[in-house]
Amino acid sequence: MTVAGPVRQDLISVVAIQRADVNTGSVTADGSISGTMSYTDKSVVLTSKVTLNGAPVTPSTMKDPTGKANYSLDWTPPAGTGTWDIYAFWMQATGQAPTPSATTNVTINYIDPDGMQDFIDYYRNHVFSDPELKKAIIENGRGEMYMDSLEISTSNSNGGEFWGSTLMSEFQKRRGYSLEPYLPYVIRLGSRARDTAFPIVGADSVKVKRVRNDFFETITDMYTDNVLKPLRAYLHNEMNMKLRAEISYGVNYEITTPAQGVDYVETESLEYGNQLDAHRSLAGAAHTHGLRYSSETGAIGGENYTWPQDRFMQIMNTQFASGISHTVFHGYSSISGADSSNSSDPWNGTYWPGHEGMYARFSERWGPRQPESTQYTDYMPMIARTQAVLQQGKPQIDLAVLRTDYAYNNGQPSIDNMRHGKAAYFKDLELQDNGYTYDYFAPEILEGQSVRYSKTDGLIPENVGYQARPRRCSVTPDFVVVDQMP
Repeated sequence: MTVAGPVRQDLISVVAIQRADVNTGSVTADGSISGTMSYTDKSVVLTSKVTLNGAPVTPSTMKDPTGKANYSLDWTPPAGTGTWDIYAFWMQATGQAPTPSATTNVTINYIDPDGMQDFIDYYRNHVFSDPELKKAIIENGRGEMYMDSLEISTSNSNGGEFWGSTLMSEFQKRRGYSLEPYLPYVIRLGSRARDTAFPIVGADSVKVKRVRNDFFETITDMYTDNVLKPLRAYLHNEMNMKLRAEISYGVNYEITTPAQGVDYVETESLEYGNQLDAHRSLAGAAHTHGLRYSSETGAIGGENYTWPQDRFMQIMNTQFASGISHTVFHGYSSISGADSSNSSDPWNGTYWPGHEGMYARFSERWGPRQPESTQYTDYMPMIARTQAVLQQGKPQIDLAVLRTDYAYNNGQPSIDNMRHGKAAYFKDLELQDNGYTYDYFAPEILEGQSVRYSKTDGLIPENVGYQARPRRCSVTPDFVVVDQMP
């Protein structure tokens, strides 16, 4: 990814917040935070006191296309109230674009509806613009668009939070209160979205957690409603295609509820370490919505042309055991392709043994250059037969474990976890060891009007039929205790 260099900055809000008597962190004038800033529960929204050229700002003048507007603020804290810090919140484009690319195509906004609309317009006018190609795709009826994991970051600013021009109003509408007084509590340090951390704490930790939970729920809803659902509708209505997506992970969206916006749910063996427990959350997303569960399979970092077929068969068998019923191999490369983007390193381009779409960083190539390709005529039908069996009927899962996860840790868990009897989330493996199967998914899924329970067929019987129900739930631990349904 490269950064195109954003210029426009829109003023979102200005908030003053009172420091706690004991504070170990520090903040500079440019917004850089070191350590942890501790505050009381007192804050004041100052946006209405900001002026531009002597006049109070308006929604239109808060949009600064140059990034150089000279805004002013005149405010004095109440006497005897200690130290207050003033935070100005700005929205700017990340400017990220994939490389190499034939043209500069910046990443879209995954919160506002305008981002996906621009994406759809681009595909409509540039990718699927050829009438003959479009006709062939529609008549074929088997086409899929695939969305990879959200490997995006906010590293070009002091803030680590993705934003949108409609986010504040949508938060108010969906959650019933204004986010503005609490904006300091959603500040995160800039980095890849899943790895960011909160540098600010408040006196009322319960309120802070609630605000953050409401914030994550809101951006998850907007990702589902403004990104996934419109894209799926376009593919269905205009292209006779389906949407297959690695939903949510990489960004702090809830991991299971966005499945309502796609046709197929996909995971991957690399990011999830090919662990049974790691695959259970997206399994819950797929099973509760009655969707096929697939996997981007076989990527192994830094080990191209290394592993024999039995290594990949181990990956696939583990996936089949975790509920995955469709394998999508990672890494096929053509003989020819793009030249190197680095003149000092021509081997990044089209040289022996052929084009490396993933360079040499990830296996595997799954083509005639692989020595094992002589066995593909036996290997692939075996996989296809297994998948054909797994795709019959509906999943049979014993237990539903409810957990809401806005910070899904998909950061390649140790591949040794499973062999040593360890799990990433539900640490007690007694259920698994005694032959019970279970999925993870957010309790919000059970709030859907179409969710049904049958004494004979279980919970969500049309898709999966879990034979357990939630008994009680609490914020900590994350898991809901379950017992047998009556």
